[in-house]
Amino acid sequence: MVSCLVKFTSHSNGFGKKIKSLSPELSDCLRDIKKACTEIWKSPLLVWFTNHDVKHSEEISYLLGQILEPLENDSKFLNEHELFILLASVYLHDIGMQFFKIEGKTINELTEKDYNEIRIRHAQASYDIILKRVGDYVKRDDFHLPNIDEEYLRPIALVSKGHATNFFEDVIKEFENDPAYTKNRPIRGELLTSLLMIADEVDMQGKRVDFSKLAQFDISDYAKLHWFKHHYVDFIEIEKGRINLKLKFPQDSEIYQELFKELIATKLEKQITKVNPILREFTGGKLTLSESIQIDKKVDTTPTKRKLPLGVLKYLREEVENSDLSKPDNKSDMVQSGSLIPKPKRIFAGREKELKQFENALKKSNIISIEGLGGIGKTEFAAKCIEEFVPEQKIVWFEGMPDSKLDSLIELSGYPDVIKGENKTELAKYSGFTDLLERDEKVIFVDNFQEVQDISFNDFLEFSGRRLSKAKIVLIGRQHTEIENVLPTPIRLEGLKNDSITYAKRIIETAYKGLDISDKALQRVCDNLKGHPLAIELAVQLLSFGETPDNIIPKIVHLKDKSEHLSKRLLDEIFNHPKSTDQEKQFMLKFSIFRGKIKRKAIQFILEDESVLSTLYKLIGKLMISLVGDQYETHPLVREFCYESLANKTELHRKAAEYFKT
Repeated sequence: MVSCLVKFTSHSNGFGKKIKSLSPELSDCLRDIKKACTEIWKSPLLVWFTNHDVKHSEEISYLLGQILEPLENDSKFLNEHELFILLASVYLHDIGMQFFKIEGKTINELTEKDYNEIRIRHAQASYDIILKRVGDYVKRDDFHLPNIDEEYLRPIALVSKGHATNFFEDVIKEFENDPAYTKNRPIRGELLTSLLMIADEVDMQGKRVDFSKLAQFDISDYAKLHWFKHHYVDFIEIEKGRINLKLKFPQDSEIYQELFKELIATKLEKQITKVNPILREFTGGKLTLSESIQIDKKVDTTPTKRKLPLGVLKYLREEVENSDLSKPDNKSDMVQSGSLIPKPKRIFAGREKELKQFENALKKSNIISIEGLGGIGKTEFAAKCIEEFVPEQKIVWFEGMPDSKLDSLIELSGYPDVIKGENKTELAKYSGFTDLLERDEKVIFVDNFQEVQDISFNDFLEFSGRRLSKAKIVLIGRQHTEIENVLPTPIRLEGLKNDSITYAKRIIETAYKGLDISDKALQRVCDNLKGHPLAIELAVQLLSFGETPDNIIPKIVHLKDKSEHLSKRLLDEIFNHPKSTDQEKQFMLKFSIFRGKIKRKAIQFILEDESVLSTLYKLIGKLMISLVGDQYETHPLVREFCYESLANKTELHRKAAEYFKT
């Protein structure tokens, strides 16, 4: 076998049998590709960049071995053609950086703006070079690749292009619209593109920078940021789907340790959210990456780690501010008015009966209510209904709060003119709003409707309930919704019943992969919790702390209890368990001062703690905090429990008010 294949298989012996199925021709071609790329990268033209040579490619291959380990000896593993395309793309994806021209400029004349353009567009250059059979395209002795069978050229070029964030989604769409085939075999182009993109993103190790080269030329502080990001990464591995990094910093580096940690975690988590649906779809759910990144940091006691130049720190802060994981990548995540539409979590399970009820109600009723106890999964269910049955462009998602006003809903729906005019009556407002909703066939979701105190909502619902036909209003609340002269069609949610163990297993697979528990024991926990989703999530967390099912159940379960009480007992157990850190407890207590979703700046303002971001990511990993768009929230039951336990409410209310004033 050729050396690159040996490198790829070294992580897992299970890949050996798959790789041996490669034809001699493919093996020879791959060997020649590697040899050619080694020559191409002997003299990097753009020294401003970190290393993108064959060593980088081989490290990507090694990481791919770790990512693909769950598919070892599985029918969903890459066939010989897919494996060849992926490995060829690993070597070829960056070659555009060695032949990228800015019209009218020599290499020495390129500016930082030009370099940024190269960083963005080099993947397109790689695509063009591969499709044009490098030998004929580039008249340079050191830039020659062997002939590659034409059937492989397009998928290799596309996968190489798709490794860049700017082109990833376009490449995925192209594979969707025009699937690839080689040698009469289908190629999972979307899967290969996702694998290369995430493995390339993960390879940010310190060995990709050589500061002796940096001393030979003058680059900007902005460019140096990328060098130092790599410099501080000491070790990377992917174990059982979780990315583990170890960062090592010089002494007296506290001011930027957390910034680098957040910069790295944010980018990786954002990319993982892009590739995970594709990994699962094309491997029958067998391949996925944990969105919780494990990052450990320590201080170097020897002078091997360089201190960050002061000028670079400025760009680091800006980069962290601008790279928030929460920022949506495209407009499809937003309704026209800007209200965020929730997406169902990947752990969603069951509810087939209720989903069918909602589908039927959507056809026959204009006002629907989704009802159930706190923590039963009403918002998640509504998100699933949206995904299954409602066109996104027609949705208005409104968060109900005690001080919510009907005028806010009207404005959020995109009809501000309805509330203009000093002499406009309430009836005229209701009529105008109803007519516009009907015209545009809007579907309004009001979450936590039980919180809303403005009587105008009920008056409007009574008015519109008899007039709507094409438009729909969905009320989500903990109690049965009663509107005078209007009967909403209720969808009542209870425990997950037979689907509860599936839900529990998905929680474990997502956030607690190391947890070892038998199906029988897990089913017993779920049954005693009556399939209550939030209670199951919290029980799994206690199991991960080392509690046994037999220890958990006597503490928190009494048959006469309602599910909401079970959740509060579980929360009490978590807050008093020794594996819940003081930082996490204080974070959740202070976080409860906010009644709804808030941005990261608000968290930092309230907590004033250097480790706040690290704690935030840990709580997201434990499913205690959720990220919705660019805002963070916790479950209302969790918030209520924490708020009741909060000692300094007045002081924190004052501080929160100060934040919102500024």
